[in-house]
Amino acid sequence: MALNSFKDVQNLLDSYVAQNNLPISGAPHEAFWQTSYQAFVTGNVPGVQDPNTGQALPILSKGDGAHSNIIYALSGTAGTYWGPEGAFGPMPPGGPSMPQAQIDELSAWISNGCPQ
Repeated sequence: MALNSFKDVQNLLDSYVAQNNLPISGAPHEAFWQTSYQAFVTGNVPGVQDPNTGQALPILSKGDGAHSNIIYALSGTAGTYWGPEGAFGPMPPGGPSMPQAQIDELSAWISNGCPQ
């Protein structure tokens, strides 16, 4: 399933959370994708700061899915804050991991400029 809009992204993330019974209400960032399009594509991960600088971390890098924090987090990308040895570790904590095909779809949506 290709993600063609922000609504598709919201549905993907909502479905993943529901299918896996993930306790989002207790997460520091809650369901941060249930915001406005603008806040999602230009905003920062709520409740998360760079442990080295204290600066906010952007949710994504529009046009660059491969180097977006949401992709790092869902993939558990080694060498990032969300890698196995990172400050936060893969998301969601304790799993289950999102299927790689869905992560790739989200990454492609970001790389395609985050169509609204």
